[in-house]
Amino acid sequence: MQLDLTSQVRLRLTGADRVRYLNGQVTNDIRKISGDRILWAGVTNHKGKLEALVAIHEGPTEDILVDGPEALRDFLPLRLEKYIIADEVELTDVTETTCQFHCLGKCPELPPGCRKISAQRLGEPGWDVWGPMELRETLASLSPTLPAELAEQLRIERGIPGWETELARDILLPEAGLEAWTVDYHKGCYIGQEVISRMKSAGKVNRKLERLIAVDGARPEAGWLLFPQEGAGDGAKPCGEITSSIYHPKLEKVVALGYVRREHLGHGARFLTGPDANSLFARIEIRNP
Repeated sequence: MQLDLTSQVRLRLTGADRVRYLNGQVTNDIRKISGDRILWAGVTNHKGKLEALVAIHEGPTEDILVDGPEALRDFLPLRLEKYIIADEVELTDVTETTCQFHCLGKCPELPPGCRKISAQRLGEPGWDVWGPMELRETLASLSPTLPAELAEQLRIERGIPGWETELARDILLPEAGLEAWTVDYHKGCYIGQEVISRMKSAGKVNRKLERLIAVDGARPEAGWLLFPQEGAGDGAKPCGEITSSIYHPKLEKVVALGYVRREHLGHGARFLTGPDANSLFARIEIRNP
């Protein structure tokens, strides 16, 4: 099965300074890229806050290819081009001329002019496929489409943050649990490095993204605040928020993702939640793998 990712933003960097330049813009080490496997990285501001989560790989003609969420279609090209001053780098937006798919499991045989790159997007091995836009319909016909609801179920139950749900511009990569595969702490300087390195030295974050499961009560929804079960009531302060939720047919329960403050973390920690502080009628708990 496959996902059509053609709506994502896709960029191409060329020029003698492309590796050095991009290495100063993202959190991972671009010197480790290859044409066989994507490298995940964050684009952060000077405060270490996340501006974009991107997948990067080496192209076939001494170029670097970058893709990111559809919501960053206008922002990402401008952000990455902003600091090109005296560098021998050219950034080209190839979103309109290319298509992109993600295949779960085995990748089908591809027509000439297309490439596959090993990629893990939904918590299991898969392949990203890039091709010219004129082959989009052909590539779409090679494998059944993964239903959007099933993709969302896989994402949430495996704790994978989504861009417009768990990830936003006030999030730090360690809070979302992404630093292990998006940050290289031994590379050279990049925008936001000082803040992220300081968080690693401190060894703690103020909040953390957790997998949650409904225990009983109403169906929890994204945006509902979390209150500790012990001490909830008038005047209680929220200790987190649900960011995504979906009904899991096998578990027959709602599974969710949400940010929880550090002092309330821990497997089995229970919370009350609802649309507002006066309507706390669902119980939910942290469910670590």
